[in-house]
Amino acid sequence: MTVQDLQRASDEVRELLTKSYDLKLQRGGTADATQFASTAFEKASDLPRTWSHWRQLAAYRLAHLLLRQDGPLDEIDTFLSIAEGADFLEPLRSFCYLAVLHRIRACQKTAVDRKAVTARIETAFSIATGYVQQAATPRGGTEVTRYLAQEPSFNTLELLSYALDLPYKSLEGITRKSDFCPFGDRDRSSRIHAWQILGAKYKSVWMTEEFARRELASRASDGSCIKVEITRNHSRWAFQTDQEAGLEVMPEHSDRLIVALLDNPEITSNDLRRKVVGDSESKAHFRKVKQRTQDGIRFLTGNDALDAFPRQPGSRDRIELTDKIDFLVLRTA
Repeated sequence: MTVQDLQRASDEVRELLTKSYDLKLQRGGTADATQFASTAFEKASDLPRTWSHWRQLAAYRLAHLLLRQDGPLDEIDTFLSIAEGADFLEPLRSFCYLAVLHRIRACQKTAVDRKAVTARIETAFSIATGYVQQAATPRGGTEVTRYLAQEPSFNTLELLSYALDLPYKSLEGITRKSDFCPFGDRDRSSRIHAWQILGAKYKSVWMTEEFARRELASRASDGSCIKVEITRNHSRWAFQTDQEAGLEVMPEHSDRLIVALLDNPEITSNDLRRKVVGDSESKAHFRKVKQRTQDGIRFLTGNDALDAFPRQPGSRDRIELTDKIDFLVLRTA
């Protein structure tokens, strides 16, 4: 599969999973949601290892939907095992797994079998504890903030229904948030923790940081690209080929220029200048930003002849970003 094939496949998986999270389906439509998630899992299973986060997410989603329908525990066990190791799903995955393993242990007929499941419960509990501890540990002076998947009281009831094999139907549709969706629309309060990937061939959505970084790594690992990382503290970039490249500090306003062109390829030159340097700055300042950005791109790629902003015939009022190389931008909201 080409890079474009992989990108299209992952976009298809995302669309299917988005349908499985649709609130309309959560009000009595779990069976329909399960079909979308099952198809997503099949498609994600064909993706290479670097794209495994889609398979893990689909497996986690399927496990939840099967639990709501009192599905086979061995199948649910398999899906939650597949999802192990996905940081962006923790500690939710481990919480859910503890409920499932509790029920599996109750089904065992011998002390030896029960002891074996107990060991697995202790492992899952240890993993969950580790992630909870990590989230509570200051990182750079602040606590690690994870996406709040759903209200704590609803989450507790849901897990109890899973663990005690109680009917889930009475819970269906009474929460506004899904059990876990690392992408999609975000309300204003949660966007401070949302991340986005921009690219000419990529349909951008808001994501959790953990998931966005996995997605960026998978997309960047399958072809040459200029990789840009924009956080609140810095803007850095690198030219990545078959190996991870060290990120360098970007020239001033180069990040704004690239983002503006990826956000809106049809933007006029005047609007672009206002977005990049502001109304009060001169056209000469904007030209310097363009030149510094082009010099930086040529230096990163080692191609002194690369025209980063080629002029197209008949487009005097527009500046375009070259299609000779892909640009992938990871940025925070």
